[in-house]
Amino acid sequence: MFPQPIQKAGRFTNISYRVALPISIVMWLLPLIAVMMTSIRSMDDINKGNYWGWPSEIQFIENYTQVFTSTSMGQYLINSLIITLPAVAGAVALSTLAGYALAKYNFKANVWIFAMFIAGNFVPFQILMIPVRDLTIGLGLYDTHWALIFFHIAFQAGFCTLFMRNFIVGIPDALIEAARVEGVSEWKIFWHVVLPLVRPALAALAVLVFTFIWTDNNMKQDFASAAPAMTVNGKQFGVPYTYYQWGIYYRKDIFEQYGIAEPKTWDDLKSASATLKENGVAPFAIGTKYLWTAAGWFDYINMRTNGLDFHIQLMEGKVPYSDERVKKTFANWAELVEPGYYLENHASYSWQEAQPFLYNGKAAMYLMGNFITPNFPAELDGKMDFFQFPVIDPSIPMSEDAPMDTLHIPSKAKNKEDARKFLEFVARAENQQLINEMLLQIPTNNKAKAKSDPFLDKGVAMLASTDGTAQFYDRDTDPAMAKEGMKGFQEFMVHPDRIEKILKKLDKVSKRTFK
Repeated sequence: MFPQPIQKAGRFTNISYRVALPISIVMWLLPLIAVMMTSIRSMDDINKGNYWGWPSEIQFIENYTQVFTSTSMGQYLINSLIITLPAVAGAVALSTLAGYALAKYNFKANVWIFAMFIAGNFVPFQILMIPVRDLTIGLGLYDTHWALIFFHIAFQAGFCTLFMRNFIVGIPDALIEAARVEGVSEWKIFWHVVLPLVRPALAALAVLVFTFIWTDNNMKQDFASAAPAMTVNGKQFGVPYTYYQWGIYYRKDIFEQYGIAEPKTWDDLKSASATLKENGVAPFAIGTKYLWTAAGWFDYINMRTNGLDFHIQLMEGKVPYSDERVKKTFANWAELVEPGYYLENHASYSWQEAQPFLYNGKAAMYLMGNFITPNFPAELDGKMDFFQFPVIDPSIPMSEDAPMDTLHIPSKAKNKEDARKFLEFVARAENQQLINEMLLQIPTNNKAKAKSDPFLDKGVAMLASTDGTAQFYDRDTDPAMAKEGMKGFQEFMVHPDRIEKILKKLDKVSKRTFK
């Protein structure tokens, strides 16, 4: 009734095994090979769709340095090892002992116990998650490494015992009986006779279980791309539920009217702006009464001029605003401010009050987040479009503003247990999908799908290929710095000649804030 060694099977089974095994190995390894090859490719290679060919340029050191310096990948790997290694050791050790007992000891309940181990393999682990969670809370192990370690040992026990039992069955009984006749204890028989003969099985099982546990689908993997936004010192402090792209929304019909192509570079954007202004159309709608809209322009021009890493250093107070690179950002920005490419009197409008200028054709573009799209009038269907903020310096990787909204439990909350249940509920893929369909935004759970929408589709594709994301100026820097910084941005857009005074003031605020 139980699986028999392949050597004892028939000719057809033997041939099928020898054919299926190499095919299975190739299929198993292909995704790994593709991932490894992709990890050393340049972004140009990836954008061209070169996934299987030899990389045109190998960037092993650059890519891996960026991963380990700009993300918490090192901490994730350490946490995975802390959980995986003891879980593998525990599962293999217990299953080898159980497999030996079931294979070589004859007792009444042998078949029934073995049947229970087999049946356990057909129970989806999702069914066990809530009971196991309640059990770990009762044992005082909730939110610890040990909770995950014990869970994995228990869950892998059925498969591992089946695996080891079927291997140990092949050990001749005569070897064990001979040892018993010589007076060798049962423990020594197991240690000195059985274990040396099952080393190949132990190695194979350890690798297999290591793979199962390492790649186990849990919340951290579901939110792999979102994790950095909620991570401080390697620990997660919230559950993200939505994010959205920023970019330039524009009147496609106005562009077509004046023969303007979608801008790809900074020069393209300036040329398009000049054409629009010559024809009496404000290139950019904007309302800076509430300041934060100007910060979007600073974010993008600074990231396109100096890169994301420099931008984050500036946000953290590690670089002064008087730095020449920051001045270069404002010099680029001035190329749009000084010719008057922004909506007149923008400081008197909120971001909502500036929208009608886009809709009535008095303005042609609006740098904004995707939350603006539900406001588009029905009569503009097919006339609105979206493009990525253009390249300023081709040597600078393309990064985007993609603010993420998260939910948190206050440290002094009275009912943390139910709060955790609520966060688990919000984190589920199906719930995130419903929430974001209503918001017209992108779910953070990798398993949830964004609603099919022309603007969201472009945003998802853009963010999938970006080199990195920022949260937005007033989220990435200290609130005190953000308040004064955004005042300075608005002042610059109205009085660009005051740039030196503005930067001097922002320097003082930065030094005071980040001392």
